Amino acid sequence: MQLSLLGGFVGVAMVAYLVPGPDWLMVIRGATDGRRNGAITGLGTQAGLLVHGLLATVGISALIAAAPQVLVVIQVVGALYLLYIAVSGLRSGLSSGTNTSVGWRQAFVTNLTNPKVIIFFAAVAPQFITSGSPVWQQMLVLTVIDVLLGIAWWTLLAFVLSPIVMRIGTDRINVVASIALAIVAIGLLIYTAVEYV
Repeated sequence: MQLSLLGGFVGVAMVAYLVPGPDWLMVIRGATDGRRNGAITGLGTQAGLLVHGLLATVGISALIAAAPQVLVVIQVVGALYLLYIAVSGLRSGLSSGTNTSVGWRQAFVTNLTNPKVIIFFAAVAPQFITSGSPVWQQMLVLTVIDVLLGIAWWTLLAFVLSPIVMRIGTDRINVVASIALAIVAIGLLIYTAVEYV
């Protein structure tokens, strides 16, 4: 694999991390309980990404991406799970954030049910593969790079944001993050209904 292609992949992956989405909200919610919890929530996100990368390595992601009905089901399940997290966060009221294991698990499932990650590994990552060595080896290298980049990014984000969100107030951040998750979930459900029904 050429270094220029690896550099290009790192750039594309970093742009994907910089764009706020459900993973950001999960890490911010985790960071309300401190830097460590925010970083561990980020590890949950990356564990989900690792599963996607391994599925892509063996070719399953491409099969899923080629079946629009499967992507729709994954998108609906993901949106419903985000809505569940949001409602749970609002129902728990003004309590402190999530504990470490809950944050990790929620981030893992949120990433695992994100169809954009499937599409990334099925359509974007292959653009950086050459004919020089076996495709599965190159996909595995890209997966490891992506996972490590994400661990560094989410850890940095948790360490930078945790003091800020704790100063603003854990209760406020949890409520705002839950409302934002609900808006994202409802938006995804509406989009899916309009696009595919």
